[in-house]
Amino acid sequence: VTAGEFVRRSGQQAMEDMLARHVRFDAVVAANDGIALGALAALRKHGVRVPQDVAVTGFDDLMMARLGDPPLSTVAQPIRSMAELAVRLVVRQLAGTAVDHVVRLPAQVSLRESCGCGTATPLSRLVNSTEAGKDPHAFIRQNFERIVRNVTGARQARQGQVATDANRLLGGIAREVGGEPGELLAAVRESLAEVDSDHERYQDLQTTITRLRDELRSVATPQVEDLWHEARSHVALTSNRVQVQQRLEIDDAYARLIEQGEAFSTALDRASFKRGLEKALPAVGIQTAFISVFPGVGSAELEPLVCLLNGTTIETASSPFLPSRFVPPGILSGDERRTLVVFPLVFKTRRLGVAAFEYQPGKNGFVVLRDQISSAFQSMGLYQEIVETTRLHERRIQE
Repeated sequence: VTAGEFVRRSGQQAMEDMLARHVRFDAVVAANDGIALGALAALRKHGVRVPQDVAVTGFDDLMMARLGDPPLSTVAQPIRSMAELAVRLVVRQLAGTAVDHVVRLPAQVSLRESCGCGTATPLSRLVNSTEAGKDPHAFIRQNFERIVRNVTGARQARQGQVATDANRLLGGIAREVGGEPGELLAAVRESLAEVDSDHERYQDLQTTITRLRDELRSVATPQVEDLWHEARSHVALTSNRVQVQQRLEIDDAYARLIEQGEAFSTALDRASFKRGLEKALPAVGIQTAFISVFPGVGSAELEPLVCLLNGTTIETASSPFLPSRFVPPGILSGDERRTLVVFPLVFKTRRLGVAAFEYQPGKNGFVVLRDQISSAFQSMGLYQEIVETTRLHERRIQE
């Protein structure tokens, strides 16, 4: 057992220490995905193959675990179920109902290649050769539920989604071999349309197609084999196109962030700074944002600087409010749900204010924007201090 600090570099150092002590082991069970990915890097550096020589598992099922080389087997916490349960328990407590002090929810295993039990697992053992020679359409119709069950059972963490895809794809191939051309690709496109930002779904679809093909190997025909090949190619090409498109969008968004940052980074007074922000925020796709600042060093309350609501600037009185409110009072109505990402505006150890941006799925760059605002506001403050110091100096000379 070696202690880590839940980050990649710590896991890499811990594994380096173990290898330096010539510890012999068959598997690495890491406390989280960050440590596991660090251990993977160290093992690769020393020529230890994963999973051929050593199996590695993590915990948390973070996005970076899915993009590892090899993809990391891990354990997913049921975050959505935990959140829903927490709210239900609070509501019951508010109603005066007693609740259990501890409620346990099952974690979910995500099997991938780093433990040797993911998609690289041989599938031929699932084939039932005794049913060879049957018509594919009749075979699928008679064994539909069993095939879906076999395909679904191997991946617990995403079982519901895999089952949905397996049902859809198996139905598509059944209609295709039953005389309805294009049905399998239509089913593939239907699943691809649901991917959104869940990039692991592409791998799931590839694996589901592979398992379905293996289940139908005993009744395979050249036509069926061509259909599976076409389906897998379509998934792969779509995945590549989406990744390229997203990369271009990220580059474009970053370029716009840098460009629009210039609109307020050169402001030397509060009015120019405010106008620059009001122009820059919508230009980078942020339609609702609230930037509030401390009026002076040691101030305990914030004053609103920029209030942008649905792309429209809201002029508010400069009434101070407590930082714990995050946004000026009276701006947001209580009958509309909004999700805000809130950041402190700071420069080194100095508190400058608070920035609250409305969160939108797929929207990134909030941290970059926060840093630009903090730096620009600090520069503006330094300029104002220089101006005031110069004014006082000239006044003393005149006196």
